[in-house]
Amino acid sequence: MGNNTNRPGPGCGGARPPSEWQPIASAPKDGTWILLRGESGYIGRPYRVHVGRWDSEYRPHSPWQTSETDSFLDDGGPPTHWSELLPDPPKGGA
Repeated sequence: MGNNTNRPGPGCGGARPPSEWQPIASAPKDGTWILLRGESGYIGRPYRVHVGRWDSEYRPHSPWQTSETDSFLDDGGPPTHWSELLPDPPKGGA
């Protein structure tokens, strides 16, 4: 898990639609890339969403890492919910 790659892996797919937000306590903590949602702390933007993953070696006090290799906490509070990524688009163009 201490991998510093900044590109998300393939979409998680799965049976749940991506629109179903789950409590962050149920999020995978195995390095799987997911969508993270949390409050932004800004009036004009009530929440924020980042592609991210759990990486306990990245910043032990703030292990939710975004795909930009930032801590999720850098933009506001901790994530409160998560969802699977959308499936990858079909190969071969539009």
